[in-house]
Amino acid sequence: MPPIWALGRLWDDGVMRSRVVFRPWTGIALTVLVGAVVVVSLAGLAIAGDIESLRRFGPAFVALGAVTWSLFWLPAVRVDDAGVVVQNPLRTTAVPWSRIDGLETRFGLKLVLRPSGTVSAWGAPAASRRQSAALLRQSRATASRSANEALEREAMFAEGEAAMYIRRELTRRERTGELGPEADVVRTPNIPVAVGLAVVLVAAVALPFT
Repeated sequence: MPPIWALGRLWDDGVMRSRVVFRPWTGIALTVLVGAVVVVSLAGLAIAGDIESLRRFGPAFVALGAVTWSLFWLPAVRVDDAGVVVQNPLRTTAVPWSRIDGLETRFGLKLVLRPSGTVSAWGAPAASRRQSAALLRQSRATASRSANEALEREAMFAEGEAAMYIRRELTRRERTGELGPEADVVRTPNIPVAVGLAVVLVAAVALPFT
């Protein structure tokens, strides 16, 4: 099972046409697992008629699910014609192609910006040795395929593939002059997420003592 979840039509005649979303399968799986535990726990208390325990400890289960979702499901990297959008738990950053100077991938995906600055992506951790080996094998296996099919398959491979995908698209745009106009990097706080987490965490801490 590929550890990157990529959505959207990747390439058409060698050119990216729509948005692609990268998100680690490990984070998705962990969120689903924790969510199931939360639902079963709350349902068990409700069925048992233990309303007092549900009132006191229900928010703690909800907080566990909310924190897991914000840390492991929410983070993602979206790539489209406008640039790269890095969605982290508390902030979303939209980076136009014209502002990307390069990438760093030693400990995860980090966009290097022009004229200065960086943006790190929670949703694209560095590939492990095993995943890197899988990438190499796949690259060799797709050598005989059509260019479009090979590119589409590569984008589904390993957690390091988000960086490879962005680097390839950036190189193509630099070569063809399709970086687009100069534009600002837009950083948007994820206020609803921050407020929601604060509320459930306060409730989880306070209600057991009331």
